[in-house]
Amino acid sequence: MRSLGLALAIWLLAANGVLADGPFSNWAAIVVAGDWHAHSGAPSEVFDNARRDLTKAFIAAGVSPANISQFSVRPGHYPKETVLKSAPEPVYDHLMALAKQAPDGCLIYFTSHGAPEGVVVDDGVWDPVAVAQMIGAACGERPTVVVVSACFSGVFAPALEGPNRMILTAARADQVPRSPPQNRARPPSGHGLAFAAMAGALLGARRDFRCDYWRDSQRGRRWL
Repeated sequence: MRSLGLALAIWLLAANGVLADGPFSNWAAIVVAGDWHAHSGAPSEVFDNARRDLTKAFIAAGVSPANISQFSVRPGHYPKETVLKSAPEPVYDHLMALAKQAPDGCLIYFTSHGAPEGVVVDDGVWDPVAVAQMIGAACGERPTVVVVSACFSGVFAPALEGPNRMILTAARADQVPRSPPQNRARPPSGHGLAFAAMAGALLGARRDFRCDYWRDSQRGRRWL
């Protein structure tokens, strides 16, 4: 676990531009955007924006582009990107294939809405046991970092925990993330804050790591 903590610390330095390369060239990575709606139900690019920016940051940190797969609920909306469908079979198949070609470690990142039963992916909810089985089959005993950036995402911690794992969630199992008092004048707290807090910390997008909204090109605004 200590080695995982050191690896993540190096990764965060790389995301902030402190390191040109990271020790992750032989790690397998997937980034899954699970929805295309805001909490209100209106269309939103917010999760795919996070997917895209996180992938760029992981590459900058030293993960090989050949060892990363991106997934979206609407891959056809991004014809200039190599994006796969956020569905159980392609996610499982590509994680298995990447883990075979990049055996040093695994990075799995989900960014979506959440429910007490799991993380929302397209029209379904992926429960912690199924996700744990997928990761266990693909990654085995190698160092593995799993980020579930969604409301109620703490529900994943018990199923995913292990001596070779670092599990990061954006909320407790019984809560959505809340906006801090100094941000009350900004948009109301909710699902968007979940992944913004996690992604902002990992990317160094906010030096103070406060919850805030990731950029939402659908609405044409960015909260920083």
